[in-house]
Amino acid sequence: MANHRTGPHALRYHGPDGPHLRAWALSVALLAACGEDVAVDSSAGTDAITTGEPIDPCACDDPVTHYGDLEVEDLAAYQGICLVEVTGEVDLQHVSSLSLRSALAHLRRAKSLRIHNCPSLVDLTSLACLRDVDGVTLYDNPYLVDLSPLAHLERAESINLQRMPIVALPSFTPSYQGFHTLHLHELPELRDLDALHGLPGLLDTAAQYRQFTVDITDAPALESIAGLADPIASAAALASADSAEYLFDVELADLPALNDLDGLEAITSGDLTLRRLPKISDLEPLGALERTSLLELVGLGALPSLAGLDSLTEAHRMTLGGCDDGDAMTALQTLAGADALTEIGSELWIADAPALIDLSAPSLTHVESFVIVDAPALPDLEIAEFTAQVDPTNACTGGLIECGCMGQMPEAAQLGCPAPWSGGSAVAGAGAGAPFDGTTAFFGWSGDGYSYAELVVVLLDATADIEAAKDGGLDDRTSGRPKAVLQTYRDYPYWIGVRDEQVALYSVDDAEGTVQLDVQGRLGNWATLDPADPPRLFGQITSTDPNAPLTLDGPFEAAFCRDFVALFLE
Repeated sequence: MANHRTGPHALRYHGPDGPHLRAWALSVALLAACGEDVAVDSSAGTDAITTGEPIDPCACDDPVTHYGDLEVEDLAAYQGICLVEVTGEVDLQHVSSLSLRSALAHLRRAKSLRIHNCPSLVDLTSLACLRDVDGVTLYDNPYLVDLSPLAHLERAESINLQRMPIVALPSFTPSYQGFHTLHLHELPELRDLDALHGLPGLLDTAAQYRQFTVDITDAPALESIAGLADPIASAAALASADSAEYLFDVELADLPALNDLDGLEAITSGDLTLRRLPKISDLEPLGALERTSLLELVGLGALPSLAGLDSLTEAHRMTLGGCDDGDAMTALQTLAGADALTEIGSELWIADAPALIDLSAPSLTHVESFVIVDAPALPDLEIAEFTAQVDPTNACTGGLIECGCMGQMPEAAQLGCPAPWSGGSAVAGAGAGAPFDGTTAFFGWSGDGYSYAELVVVLLDATADIEAAKDGGLDDRTSGRPKAVLQTYRDYPYWIGVRDEQVALYSVDDAEGTVQLDVQGRLGNWATLDPADPPRLFGQITSTDPNAPLTLDGPFEAAFCRDFVALFLE
């Protein structure tokens, strides 16, 4: 909106010196800061204000420093006090705009600023004097729309904004020194990053590798990231002059309105994760990318090829498509475009690419392992020729489950426990604690059920007290025994397959051994909770060391039981 001026404001002060004069001076300074022409007539006879000289609204007679962190309970001590510096972190929650204005109106420096969970916070005018912090973190402030009072910041190397209705980022002062970390999450009204135009980028020299990180997720109205071009180019220039290893780390996810990738042109090395960006139809802005440890292109439903990755020569892991709803690479027909790529050092994943017909990659000589699932149009001959060309150590082209592409854990595998349950298990044990007749099996997991869930299989002897075992869960080593617990390190997407695992038999002797756990598939209703048809895993347990104190051998069919879940929340 244009800044309309109607001529100079003539402000005259006729009161006494002291607080009233200072308040009048602050009004003059605020008008001047808003771009108004101000003529001052100090007819009170004081020389505290001189016509034509700028007045600093952040100045005060008795500046105060708070040592250590400052939290909500500390604000009362600074009402009406000129607090200019906090040597630690300012960490505030459940505060209002008024309480901030009374205590932080003169704050210039702090180690970092964190304001969160403040439903009464409607503006940040109280922070207009802030100039210097390591980082700014604002989240869960549902009525905070305008961040423009932060425009005077000269240093804030990390910016983290989450779950707020802001429409735009603040435009920082020309003396702003730049950032190396930008996290933007769940900002439903944010439309662009134009405020970042012209700003410098830094490298995080405190990290093990010199890093520049951008993480933007779940911003449904965001149409453009072009504002990133200058900060990324600035950081790239620093990196090119620096002999230390450096890394760009960019994640863009769940941005349905994003039209293109303009803004990423200067990236030559790093990790890129692009998930569920349905409008992205080309990768041309990534034309300078030469090497990457991770390149994820998932849910780019309008992308027909890899054209644009002309400079890419090295990749450690590449993922095209995924296992969850919305991850399909619907339009992808060919790998053409990454013609300079010579090696994928770890794994190539291709999943849910219904139109894929061509694996052309003329320079690619080696892929350590690859998985190609749910690509029904891809000819078998094409797969065979690709396999011969890249000479993988491991390859899987089977179904989703067989290749570990199970998607996110369904709700039915997190709830309930069938009672009674016996199933088709016949796992015999020999050695310490034997005889062991494993006729009943359950499975559970340890983790948070979202970012990780490590498989646990519980075998119960025919004489075991099943209800007592359930009551004791995984925490009680003795409840319901004799039993054996197979505690694995296999995260949910990799439950099915053959691995060697450590097994502990919770019996009289607490014997331990090593077995091979071959989970061959799943049965039952995994979509909804059905006690008559619970989620089940089936397979074979085979001892690998006949001289172990305990050996277990035989088939199992394990039903999910919530009682054998160890829930660890991060």
